[in-house]
Amino acid sequence: MEIALDPSAWGLLILTGGFIGLCFGLFGQAGGLALAPALLIVLPLCGVTAEAAPRLSAATALAILIPVTIGQAEGKNSWKAIDWDFILLLAPSAAVGAVIAAMVADNVDGRIVALLLGSGPILLALRLSRHAGGGGADGQPRNPSLIALTLKTVAGGAFAALTGVSAGLVLAPALARALPSAKATATASALTLPFAFTASVGALLVPAPLTCGPACAGVLFLPALAAIGMSAVLIAPLALRLRPFLLSGPASRLMAVFAMALLCTVGLRSEGLGSLLAETRESALDLVLGSLCEPQPAPAAPIFISEKTLATPRPAGSGNDAF
Repeated sequence: MEIALDPSAWGLLILTGGFIGLCFGLFGQAGGLALAPALLIVLPLCGVTAEAAPRLSAATALAILIPVTIGQAEGKNSWKAIDWDFILLLAPSAAVGAVIAAMVADNVDGRIVALLLGSGPILLALRLSRHAGGGGADGQPRNPSLIALTLKTVAGGAFAALTGVSAGLVLAPALARALPSAKATATASALTLPFAFTASVGALLVPAPLTCGPACAGVLFLPALAAIGMSAVLIAPLALRLRPFLLSGPASRLMAVFAMALLCTVGLRSEGLGSLLAETRESALDLVLGSLCEPQPAPAAPIFISEKTLATPRPAGSGNDAF
């Protein structure tokens, strides 16, 4: 059965895009924390099955980041503040992380992906809130180890792809230790583009769910990509004018509380977060310990020839005589 959207579903997607644009305008890249959980709530209302919704939500969220990030960068006029040496160094690493996440997510139970979509943004929001509340010490940036920074970028790209958030948002604290504040923010924002583009290309190569039909290209839900992406790009510059009235510390904490509220909503819509955790734990145990608990076949018993058989003389004329 193919998905056919009625006008009310299109209106819901457009309203969701306006809400996401408001979050991006008020909170910057941190507004992307609301994108994947919002899609996880909205897509089932548009006819997407519960099994396909987590993967479609994560992949579509990363694709929506492309136009929104371009609009945000143009609005802040931050291209001059980007450290292009770091972009050339870290962009391939973030892309590798996105590819690793695509290979892993294709073989992971959808319930685990849903749990990551809900809990990942909360952990990231709490981390950003603690980072913002700890005082913005603009001290001298340290020279980080390139190997350590590259490995962090690969891991951060994989985590961002699995949770449907911006890689620049995940890597912002690490970049803040290596660059001045303005350069770190602009570089983290620009790092999202190659990461999201690579993740979107990988999503196009994954087979689409059988129940999605022409509404999906790979695991990208095209109606949500078009409606939410367009309305978010239009609303974000308008909401950007309200950002000077927000204090950075309280805004980060507000975003963390908001992400928690979204997770509670996702948990209620997915038959309770407790049952989801229990089912996820059972699936993980089956995956890890299943092969260890399978009964092994008993070893074959050795075949012994009795002494009486050896002592019995063979009849004359047999073709195979003993020595």
